[in-house]
Amino acid sequence: MPSNQVANTCLRNTSFEFVVVPKSTTHETGLAMRHAPHHRMHLKGPWFYEWLDGPHGDNSNEDGDATLDSPLLSDSRVRMPSSMNDSFGKVSGRVVFRRRFQRPTNLDDNERVHIAFDGIGGRADVAVNGHPLGSLENNAETVSFDMTDLLEPSNELTVDLTISWSDDQKPGGLYESVAIEIHQVNE
Repeated sequence: MPSNQVANTCLRNTSFEFVVVPKSTTHETGLAMRHAPHHRMHLKGPWFYEWLDGPHGDNSNEDGDATLDSPLLSDSRVRMPSSMNDSFGKVSGRVVFRRRFQRPTNLDDNERVHIAFDGIGGRADVAVNGHPLGSLENNAETVSFDMTDLLEPSNELTVDLTISWSDDQKPGGLYESVAIEIHQVNE
């Protein structure tokens, strides 16, 4: 069976776990008790980014669009975690962040691989290898997605983020850690 059919079959037969976990607590999922991760690997950087709409804001011309010589328009890299303000200034728009990573090795049968976001400002759609995992919006608590069944030896995490800047808002962007977590599941 071609690999794309295997991936599609896995996607149809996979149910995703979406868990909001307050820091340093235990949370019960539908199948098993979920404890703090057994292992945690931070995805600090570099992350690649590409502006799809914008940026609009303080680093722009009088019409609100980035000037042609603005470094914000070029595809580039940024180190995470970082607020949008720290990375780009007071801007709004839609930007896609991408981060490559390898599948964790030596997993036991009772271990699951999650992607965890400790803080995100704005609205984001999250995908791994082109398969949607879910959406996030202005979360200050840890949110994780089980991505075990979608992993390949080499993977790409995509975060499609839309942010609207206002002076009274909390930090925007991926302002806290993004991490790969290994969880032990008791069935």
